[in-house]
Amino acid sequence: MQWLFTVCSMTLLLLQNGSSLAVLAQEAGIPTENEQNTNTASDTEQGNSSELSGTEAPSTETDQNTGNDSTQSTEAPGTNTTPNPVVVPEEPEEEPNHAPKIIVSACNADVEQIEPGMDVTFTVTLRNTSADAAIYNMKVSYESATGDLVPLESTNSRYIAGIGAGRSASISFPMHVSKDIMDYSQKITINMEYEDEDAMAFSSSENVFANIFRPLGFYADTPVVPTDVISGTTANISLNLFNTGKATVYNVCCKLECRGFLESGTYYIGNLAPETSVTANLAPIAANRNYGPLGDRNVEKYGDVKGKIIITYEDESGNLYTEEIRMATKISMPPDEMEEPEIEKIEYSSQWWVSIVILLVAVDGLVIVLAYYIRKHRV
Repeated sequence: MQWLFTVCSMTLLLLQNGSSLAVLAQEAGIPTENEQNTNTASDTEQGNSSELSGTEAPSTETDQNTGNDSTQSTEAPGTNTTPNPVVVPEEPEEEPNHAPKIIVSACNADVEQIEPGMDVTFTVTLRNTSADAAIYNMKVSYESATGDLVPLESTNSRYIAGIGAGRSASISFPMHVSKDIMDYSQKITINMEYEDEDAMAFSSSENVFANIFRPLGFYADTPVVPTDVISGTTANISLNLFNTGKATVYNVCCKLECRGFLESGTYYIGNLAPETSVTANLAPIAANRNYGPLGDRNVEKYGDVKGKIIITYEDESGNLYTEEIRMATKISMPPDEMEEPEIEKIEYSSQWWVSIVILLVAVDGLVIVLAYYIRKHRV
């Protein structure tokens, strides 16, 4: 009986210890055997459903961990104290206020061709490019970059009360073009100061360009041409050319076109600088009046001829100019072609009495000579 009592005591002790261990495991979050079996069955069902949906079933170790987590999350239902997130609506971003921009949309002069020494009035159109903002209290000033364009008024500024959104305004200002201007393209700077509707100040600047036409001060003097040129010799023709302007004259060339002269009468000068001069020396060879493109086969070979000197040159823009100067000279016969002058024969009268008179005079003379001779010998 003693051994039976001992076995029962140990069995009761083990049952008590098992309950205690279960309680401790539950408090520590370790699932019991029944819970593990339940979780395993649940995970198996989930795996079967995953296999039906075309996904792979997780491993047993993962399922046990997942079951443990599930047991922990469902152990104390209704104990989740995490608050729901509060969604704060985003405030719409404010669009930035762009500063209104003023540009020069046009610039015109009151003359078609601006030349040194003249007065010219420029009209500038200013446009507000903003579609919704106007500008106010605007000051506009202008100045020449080189100083060759001088304002004719005591001030070089203009005032505009305002320009509406997308609108334009114009200002005009007179200027004097210097006589000694060298650059044919002149830059004028337009400075602008203005405010927006919030009285915020802005400033900008634009450039406009004025093309200055510089007339060429080119002219040719009267050519020096010999009055008589012997055929086969060279005619020395000189011509003085002057550039009294402020611009360079380019590709200056002189050419003689005259009947009876060879076409070698061409003289190329090249560029002629401002306020300088040069002498063109033409040396054509005289032939005769029947020679050359201006020759005429129906005229005499020698005599007076007329022609012209053609002068061509260009400005700095490549425009070609042509001038013609008339000339005249005479082509004379060479010495080897000159003929001896004919001796004029004396024509005697054919009247008979003149012959008789002459004969009587001759006879009387002969008689006198004979008489004198006989008398001298007798003595």
